[in-house]
Amino acid sequence: KYTQYGALESMTSGIPVTQENSYLVEYPEDCYFLIIREATDLEKINSIIPLDDPDMVRQALEERQLDLKILDKDGFTQLFVQAGSEDPQTDYLFWAYMYFPDLLTQEERDSFSMDNYTE
Repeated sequence: KYTQYGALESMTSGIPVTQENSYLVEYPEDCYFLIIREATDLEKINSIIPLDDPDMVRQALEERQLDLKILDKDGFTQLFVQAGSEDPQTDYLFWAYMYFPDLLTQEERDSFSMDNYTE
């Protein structure tokens, strides 16, 4: 059976993915993100990495035995706060636009522009 032992680290610029510094979040359903904490302050987040490949999700859960947290919108927005975001609502809209656009309300779609985000 083929396993991707180095695949998670290749996405994190070589940061080891361990139970001590990493976990998965699911938001929305069947949409997974790898969370890497700061090495010096585990309350802060270093990286939020989307896992689009089901094999990587399986590797994180089964091979690395990372914890899985199922979040709602507020919990996902809180990740940006922990990552030091100055505007977590806009960061949430960016990630939603990129990874789960069907969850955005019409009002949220109207309030967000990719052009404004990249300026």
